[in-house]
Amino acid sequence: MSDQENKPRLCHLSKWPDNIFPGYGFNLHAEKGKAGQYIGKVDEGSPSEAAGLKESDRIVEVNGVNIGNENHQQVVTRIKAGGDEVKLLVVDAETDRIYKENKQVVRSDLPEVVYLTSIRPRPDEQDNTDDAQASPRSSVGGEEDRKSERSERSDRSEPQEPEPEEPEPEIEQVTAATKEIEVQREEELDSEHLPRNCKITKWPDFQGYGFNLHAERDRVGQFIGKIDEDSPAEAAGLREGDRILEVNGANIENETHQQVIARIKAGGDCTTMLVLDREGDDHYKSKGITVSSDMSIVKQLLNQPRGVSNGVQPDEEITNDKNQEEDISPDYYPRLCHIKKWPDFQGYGFNLHAERDRKGQFIGQIDAGSPADAGGLKDGDRIIEVNGENVEDDSHQQVIQRIKAGGDQTKMLVLDRSADDYFRAKGISVNGRMSNVKTITTPERSSQVNGTSTNVTNNASPVSNSSYQTGYVPPKQEPLSRPPPTSSNGGVDFTKLSAKEMRELVASKKKKDPRKENTDFRRKYDEFNKL
Repeated sequence: MSDQENKPRLCHLSKWPDNIFPGYGFNLHAEKGKAGQYIGKVDEGSPSEAAGLKESDRIVEVNGVNIGNENHQQVVTRIKAGGDEVKLLVVDAETDRIYKENKQVVRSDLPEVVYLTSIRPRPDEQDNTDDAQASPRSSVGGEEDRKSERSERSDRSEPQEPEPEEPEPEIEQVTAATKEIEVQREEELDSEHLPRNCKITKWPDFQGYGFNLHAERDRVGQFIGKIDEDSPAEAAGLREGDRILEVNGANIENETHQQVIARIKAGGDCTTMLVLDREGDDHYKSKGITVSSDMSIVKQLLNQPRGVSNGVQPDEEITNDKNQEEDISPDYYPRLCHIKKWPDFQGYGFNLHAERDRKGQFIGQIDAGSPADAGGLKDGDRIIEVNGENVEDDSHQQVIQRIKAGGDQTKMLVLDRSADDYFRAKGISVNGRMSNVKTITTPERSSQVNGTSTNVTNNASPVSNSSYQTGYVPPKQEPLSRPPPTSSNGGVDFTKLSAKEMRELVASKKKKDPRKENTDFRRKYDEFNKL
């Protein structure tokens, strides 16, 4: 394996005189099905070839700025802005794959980065370097070599002077000046839109951090979605619409949704996120500034332990929560459905699905006379919690796994459509600790009395069209209040019927659509076996 294999390369391209080679000698393009900008054809004998660029390299940085979120034209503009020189941090396909698999962010300050340059040697070195034009000069992780290279360029452009005895202070002075200029550029932005490093610690009386994460159609990256009121996330300074730059000190701008979630969860009960609001994000992008948590202007924010934030004492906080619940209409409430399997029924008797226009996981069709039916679940319910864990941000498969983890029973906190809309409109985050939660439990088989089910906790009385399954009595069709009047020809005289009697008559004549008839799973199974 060569020194350069499977390592990022920092290629320092410097144009040569036009009579030797015009331009850099490479082109730039996007590849179908891949994000980012890639090196196209590299001209033979060009500065690009001499600096180690290879066809199909993915560009990670241009002059120290990560360009993962930039389009083709923006990257071209950055390269042209360097004049006769440009530094490109690149990875080949194999290196790119390895770093992504290891969830490692490629940066030019990594110690393993290979430094390559197309800068030609000085005339007095020409005799000793016969192949200088053809071979790139390189070093691995060589910050000292890069300083040396910069010093070498300076020597070429100016008459050589005696080397100062103590060069280090001069280097420090330049570095400090650079940082001072950077801070001045940052201060052009209103303090309200500066980067925020939000350290969020979970509270024992609040479930989770209190925010969700999403991608946006017209912007690259991961963004903060809805933030729960009075949550650790809100107290730590997160805002809806923030773009996440770092999680626990690691840049995540090129990571997937699932990778970012994994980084947040890896922090346990505490996570730190560097974020920018929309205006701040646009500002820094326009200035070509890469934002990082070590910049002096970054605001450091954290949420206080519960009970001391904003001077609120624990007793006051509990009172305020109760006052908020007192404002909730009794017509809307969460339901905690404790569903227990029966020995003579296969499964719980419901299915799960997602809906196109609503976020989350929803209850689909419920088999009549099933444990789910008896446990109070309703078609269209949105699932808030499973076995005490909030699942609003979980995937379909994750919710299924949580339900299965309960074995022969599971508890689901759910909201019907009207209750869900109500709590969303009020801005109330629903959880299983709320005092207005209605608990419904699937009765045991032995609790059946005279063919009816025992009611548990509330007045719900789920029924089935099949006593074969549960002993529930299906709703009976009401008889006609009186025989319909007849006309002289023996038919029904509709002119003498009231509106109520007309509805009753129509209902009694209406044919049932077998496709819409609720049939429990067991009956379906038996009918199938008869075929």
